[in-house]
Amino acid sequence: MLRGNPLNSICNDLTGAFFAFGAGFVLDLADDAGHIIAGFFFCFAQQDLFGLFHAHLTNALQLFQLVRIQLLNIIGAFIHHALAFVQILFALLQAFNTVIQLGAAFLQAVIFA
Repeated sequence: MLRGNPLNSICNDLTGAFFAFGAGFVLDLADDAGHIIAGFFFCFAQQDLFGLFHAHLTNALQLFQLVRIQLLNIIGAFIHHALAFVQILFALLQAFNTVIQLGAAFLQAVIFA
């Protein structure tokens, strides 16, 4: 296998870069032998650095997306628990209201009977 194990992405990236550099170097050598170094640096600056920055930017954006999704999940869980707490408070308030009404009815029956 020329490119290595397909499950190993680092190996694929390295061998792909090696073959791209080798092919570019051979083509530069065949076309213009006097400007190999300048051609290499211009080619590297245009293609490889862009690919490197693009890869790091993509990783940063993927990390930002994961953090944003987890933050939204945490906020959603907080809202869900807050709503459950409010529902419990309303249930307790209704029970307290029922106890007050029952006590008032009992006192009215005892006092005015």
